[in-house]
Amino acid sequence: FQTKELGSCELFPQKLLHNSNGRFAAVCGDGEYIIYTSQALRNKSFGAALDFAWSSEGTGDYAVRESTSRVRVFRNFKEVNVFKPPFAADGLFGGNLIAIAGSDFVVFCDWTECRLVMRIDVAPRDIYWSQDGEHVVLACEDSYFVLRCNLDLVNESLSNGTASPEDGVEG
Repeated sequence: FQTKELGSCELFPQKLLHNSNGRFAAVCGDGEYIIYTSQALRNKSFGAALDFAWSSEGTGDYAVRESTSRVRVFRNFKEVNVFKPPFAADGLFGGNLIAIAGSDFVVFCDWTECRLVMRIDVAPRDIYWSQDGEHVVLACEDSYFVLRCNLDLVNESLSNGTASPEDGVEG
């Protein structure tokens, strides 16, 4: 085997996350994130982040939790939205919806405008989406919950305005 020097990472990595098609990898730690191309490990993007989450759709769609009061959303590696949750954001999870964890609950928001879809009163350690986006697992300390998510109903409610800003999507 031949060895090749790929460079160094300026932060202590605490998370390594690949995007949905595997072309990019994000390293998060020390209050920063760096996105690399997966094969050549070239730097694609970087910035401040306590947490990082990839969208399940789009190659360069992701969100970062910059602080407990600010979440930034990127589409195709360009910032498209800054969201200030009305609570202290303790965690961030990706997938078909953005999941922002509070102290004892999690809220799901859409990727386009960060509108509330659903609030669930559990404190997950991690969130896993099925490949088809129809099921989501909330993995908590001592238990887990498998939920069904009808994205067609969510998108319809958000587009026609029947989703409540306080309660999210009904059903």
